[in-house]
Amino acid sequence: KVAGNVSRTNGQFDWNLTGSVENWKPVPFLTVEELDVKLDRVGISFSTTTAIAGVADVHLVGDFCFSEKTYRITADAATDWPVIDGVELTGVRFTVANRAAANCAAGDAAGPTRVTARADLDLFGTHFIVSANITGDGESWIAAQPMGAFQPIPGLTIHDTLIVANTYE
Repeated sequence: KVAGNVSRTNGQFDWNLTGSVENWKPVPFLTVEELDVKLDRVGISFSTTTAIAGVADVHLVGDFCFSEKTYRITADAATDWPVIDGVELTGVRFTVANRAAANCAAGDAAGPTRVTARADLDLFGTHFIVSANITGDGESWIAAQPMGAFQPIPGLTIHDTLIVANTYE
């Protein structure tokens, strides 16, 4: 399915083209039931909800801005993701981008590629909010904040803590 629009306002032309692709299998572990794509003078964008590597209902959105040569791809899964026995991730969100803004914006120059992630994690009977960041040059950090008291071993309770690991010098 493809549709388009051309308009002229005050002597300025604007246009867009939208399309939908069904049952696309770009790689063996991913089947996209329906992919919506939009192309206009600013850039190209897409969105879909699919299953990736056995995780259902992963929502993917992304875009590429022509003039700034910036991109952003985000994947989020509201579903439970049992990583290993006893470790459960929920509210998982990954972003790969070379700009800070969520949408194409004039003047938002391309920077280094950065991968960010966020998830809710249940581990050792404690609920954590976990965030991570990896840059294109390999520098990274991960932080985990327990929601409430954290008891890693019986008899040792830690309150108001933030656990951080990084590769910065």
